[in-house]
Amino acid sequence: LFYFIRPLIDVILYSFSRIDRTDFGYSLKFVGFEIYYKVLRIDPDFIKEFTASISGLAYQVPVIMAFSFIVAVILNQKFR
Repeated sequence: LFYFIRPLIDVILYSFSRIDRTDFGYSLKFVGFEIYYKVLRIDPDFIKEFTASISGLAYQVPVIMAFSFIVAVILNQKFR
């Protein structure tokens, strides 16, 4: 459970922060919803790219699942 919760918290923290590289690693500066505002309201290509990604997933996931199921059925058969 720890291996799931800690990265999830880090991702949420990073999404609301600006990350700057320093000599000692990196520093986080909390910017709130500024990044989300820029992406959703200002960037004209985001919605187009997002819908293209989702539509690509809509047909790729079923194809991968079907192929994986067929391979699993073949491998589950008795060998001579």
